Amino acid sequence: MASDKNQELQKIAYEINYYRTQAQDVQKQLVTLQAMLEEHSQTISALKSLDAMNSETLFPLGAGTFTKAKVTDTKKVLIEIGARAIVEKPVDDAVKILEEKKTNLEKALKETQAAFAQVLARIEELNQTGQSLSQARWLKVFGGLKNKLAGFINSLVKKEEQKPVEQQTTPQPTIQEINQKI
Repeated sequence: MASDKNQELQKIAYEINYYRTQAQDVQKQLVTLQAMLEEHSQTISALKSLDAMNSETLFPLGAGTFTKAKVTDTKKVLIEIGARAIVEKPVDDAVKILEEKKTNLEKALKETQAAFAQVLARIEELNQTGQSLSQARWLKVFGGLKNKLAGFINSLVKKEEQKPVEQQTTPQPTIQEINQKI
């Protein structure tokens, strides 16, 4: 019986570790989705203010390196439409494409948040089950010890009660008082 409970506790511990790993993976996905959403929002904002750019601007080259550039066409931009395919689109169309992508990212973020919540709920459920099994196991162990201790104390009390009154060392509690204290 104890072996079965130990096996069940080990199984629960394994499952908790599995779900913790899954939670970490989902959390990484959440961070990535949030970063992508932020990037889309900033790009949409930049596209909407593109008309106001008629002077030099900084063009990122990568790794914190920029060059000065002039925007020569504020009416059209190049946008990736998927599978690394890039097409020239009017700014308004590019904004619509990005807003649609942003909507899809928001939907994916909500679904991923829901999945994350489910994983966390499962971990909590497994923790509670494991704690219950562990407590039941220890209660059984301590319950047996409690019964043995109560029996031992009862035998001592009976021995003490059997002595003549002048030989008794202290007033002894009753068996009911001892059991209540335990």
